Amino acid sequence: MTADNKHGGTAKGPVLVTGANGYIAGHVIEQLLRAGYAVRGTIRSDPRVASAAKRLREALGDQLASRLEIIQVSDITASNAFHDAAKGTTAIVHIAAPVNIFTADPSSFMHASVEGIKQALNAAYENQDTVQSFVFMSSTAAIISEKGGDYTFTEADWNMYAERMVAEKGVMAAPRHVVYEASKVAAEGEFWSFEERKAPKFAMTAVNPIMCAGPPIVRPESPEEIHLSTKMIWNIFNGVPLDKAAIPGVYQGYVDVRDVAAAVVYTVDHPGETDGERLILARWYSPPQAVADILRREYPDRKSAMEHGVEGAGYEVGYGFPARIAFDGGKVVSITGREYIPWERTVVDTIEALTHLL
Repeated sequence: MTADNKHGGTAKGPVLVTGANGYIAGHVIEQLLRAGYAVRGTIRSDPRVASAAKRLREALGDQLASRLEIIQVSDITASNAFHDAAKGTTAIVHIAAPVNIFTADPSSFMHASVEGIKQALNAAYENQDTVQSFVFMSSTAAIISEKGGDYTFTEADWNMYAERMVAEKGVMAAPRHVVYEASKVAAEGEFWSFEERKAPKFAMTAVNPIMCAGPPIVRPESPEEIHLSTKMIWNIFNGVPLDKAAIPGVYQGYVDVRDVAAAVVYTVDHPGETDGERLILARWYSPPQAVADILRREYPDRKSAMEHGVEGAGYEVGYGFPARIAFDGGKVVSITGREYIPWERTVVDTIEALTHLL
């Protein structure tokens, strides 16, 4: 199918998904396949990553995996990195990005984030005869900023302090979570700058999730493989003290990874409807105490293994965002008609997917 304009429907693939071995990407790939798309996923040229891709195929099962092609890309920052992988695709979902905020070299982290999106966009532009939709996996890290008093963040907001702090302190001295935020701001800034400069024929949408939790598609073989943003749930279930269970310095807002994947599939399905949009995916505020309360209620036989804390302290009934820092994730619901998965279900489903590690 040829993309005559930005507002036609998207043919059923192939859809290129970069960073196919990742936690979010696994769900995106599964849901695209279930929606009838063929998927072409890129992974790094690394034996460990290749093993992860093999496990993804096994987790998907033969029927779905038969429409998944895996392509190795040695360096996502290299010129024409995605040139061959993008040929003949009808949509591109760019997820590949560094995720380890504790890396020893945060400058390489920044470089990979920005250059990776540049290369993916260039590949899409070179294939405008087929590409109809480009979805960029950004983050609420590109949205949250310092505000005085109570504030609710929307898609109109931009993180105005992270890049400034990194510039002032230097990339090695700035807090690692701020370097991560700066990388997301810079990458999404490049995304929208490209739209202004090039005015491509394909639709462009940024998806901005807060921290994701939920069951992984690929069962981790050890606790070390559990995705960082989901690790808090596992830590609490295994008795880690509440004050040490979460990622230091990171705001405890969450969304189910399956909701993020569903939003991506919707944008691929409806390029005209989502063209030019930023979509916040954020619904729940859950500090460690909230997770502990859920797990102690749902797994009474493990109560003694988990720290009790002060039940109900530090969060609202219903896990709503506190007024001081809140996110409005309602736009994606109004566009897609899909409500968010309840937080209790996310927590329980996460543990059920990890019990083999006990």
